Amino acid sequence: MVLNNHRDSIETNDAGDPLLWDVIDPSRPDAEYPMSIPKSFEGATTTFSSKGWLLARKECDCLLFLNPFTRVSGEYPQDESLVCFPDISFSTAPTAPDCVTIGMYELTSDWIAIKYFQHGDEEWNVCEFPTHEKGFKDPQIPHSSCPVYHAGAFYFLDKEGYLGVFERKGGEGSWRVFDKHAPMRCSSVFSSNIVECDGQIVVVVVGHMGMWVDVFRWDNQAEDWNKVESLGNWTIFINPLSCFSTEARRPGMENKIYFPRLHGGHVVFYSMETATLQFGASEEVLNDFHGTKEFLNCCWIEPCWSD
Repeated sequence: MVLNNHRDSIETNDAGDPLLWDVIDPSRPDAEYPMSIPKSFEGATTTFSSKGWLLARKECDCLLFLNPFTRVSGEYPQDESLVCFPDISFSTAPTAPDCVTIGMYELTSDWIAIKYFQHGDEEWNVCEFPTHEKGFKDPQIPHSSCPVYHAGAFYFLDKEGYLGVFERKGGEGSWRVFDKHAPMRCSSVFSSNIVECDGQIVVVVVGHMGMWVDVFRWDNQAEDWNKVESLGNWTIFINPLSCFSTEARRPGMENKIYFPRLHGGHVVFYSMETATLQFGASEEVLNDFHGTKEFLNCCWIEPCWSD
């Protein structure tokens, strides 16, 4: 997990790059260490993270990408509408020839725009669609989490749990919003997060201050949601800027959902097995997020891709 400390005095490494981020391994809280970033990223705000890559917005029309582990970085073509994107995502590594980067914003009260950039293009492409009668009426309001690339399409989740999918076929873009939204226990939802897990679209709905957690899997054939009781050997990490899943790499991390919060220096997680909030290796149970420390400007990052 990459954390922006907003340090009062900014340290630098031997190359003169600022040390602005700290990294915490949720399975090894003693492994916290500082990470430097290129000078070109100083003052930029992280907007998305996936598979070891970061997207960051600088000023109004500048979008940068960076792999902080390999230090490969670059910049997208400038576009004044980039500041309008409430959320953004990409399909594969930004340096890959097949990478597509995408964002959505509101044109009018009746129309949305989806802009995408295919690696190698000289400028951003735009598709315009009428708003759906149910979901995605106000895409200018940030959604709970960034869109997910799955099976050749981008899946968006709006604040009411409706699922929208954008797909390009034959050079044309299509947009669809499914009729059934992810079930919500009540209107007091803390966050709803979309993630790909074990090859399927999954939504994690978190109640007020973490008092409850529900997980649903999207059935693409039935076009409906199914309640998930267990993640098996999978682990999910959620955050507005970056949600991802992975098979548990260390014993004890399976069947859990991790949050960007600390309690006593340990990362807070939800156990699907016990249906409780816990932290570290302790068996102590938390009733909710009260007493935990939330990192507002942070993202999960998975060091698994090279440049």
